[in-house]
Amino acid sequence: MTAPGNIIIRTDANSTIGAGHLMRCLALAQAWQDLGGQATFAMHTGHSAFAERLHAEGCTTACIDAYAAGDEQDAISLAKLASHHDAQWLAVDGYNFDSSYLRAAVQTELPLLMVNDLPFPDACPADLIVNPNACVNESMYPNRKPTATLLLGAAYAMLRREFRHAASQERLVRATPEHVLLTMGGADPDNITAECINELAAIEYPNLMYTVVVGPANPHHNSIVRAIANHQTRCRLLENVTDMAPLMLSADLAITAGGSTCWELAAVGLPSIILILADNQEPIAQAMHTHKAAINLGRAGSLTAGSLAGHLIELLDDDVQRQSMSNNGRQLIDAQGSRRVVQAMLNLEQASFK
Repeated sequence: MTAPGNIIIRTDANSTIGAGHLMRCLALAQAWQDLGGQATFAMHTGHSAFAERLHAEGCTTACIDAYAAGDEQDAISLAKLASHHDAQWLAVDGYNFDSSYLRAAVQTELPLLMVNDLPFPDACPADLIVNPNACVNESMYPNRKPTATLLLGAAYAMLRREFRHAASQERLVRATPEHVLLTMGGADPDNITAECINELAAIEYPNLMYTVVVGPANPHHNSIVRAIANHQTRCRLLENVTDMAPLMLSADLAITAGGSTCWELAAVGLPSIILILADNQEPIAQAMHTHKAAINLGRAGSLTAGSLAGHLIELLDDDVQRQSMSNNGRQLIDAQGSRRVVQAMLNLEQASFK
């Protein structure tokens, strides 16, 4: 089979939208690279740490010259980049890319992959549509092109290489937990991290340690540091972590936002408590709860005092439930989604030449 060429991936990451779009696109890029291809990320905004991470992964980056993400100039800039890099595919992942933007993108005559986890009722010219949510169906895309291929469901959750490896590692479910992982994603604009630290500080549980992970786009570093210091919890802070899988494997429980991190936790069999920080996180949080891989506490801003701590203590004391949640998570997510997506891309190419 001929090695794939260059894929241009249009996505963004910042303090408002976090890093979920970027991380799942990195998983796509890695699976593309594994077959000999190259990946270029076209971005309008992003912390320098994101670009450094992409470069470390062997990807190139290019700046989208536009007033705002998803505007007409953005589409023009993307088309120029595709021509300059002699692209073989375009991939788009983000909520700013509407029907008019996608129509402009396909004028490049390149096959188009759209990663999307919300309903898209408008005309959609993408050749491949990927929606990794567990509860999804084709009715979400009523105006897709007749020849479009839909890749729907958790089997297409795109996880990075580190999780493909970690998903096969054995997990020890300890009767007496020792390590809780707290991560609210790449941004956390409302500083839910500090609120969680303040509540968890009141928990008295023998030998329990907390690892708090914050992304490079988190604007609340000083507040989080103060929360840890004020309560003198047995807690360490890690920033801009590039190897999350080992942390997840070493933890006994996780407290997380309802983003794509949930799929990673499921793949490594780590039971979790989920807080919803944004509307687009609700489908993932509900799917994890429905499959009994996590406990969905709903909107972070609606929690009553002590609710998080109470649920955490219940899970800490119930190793049978934690073992069941671990097994359920691994049954839901096998970490091979990015490979399936790339194979579908190559299959579409082969079919077009017949």
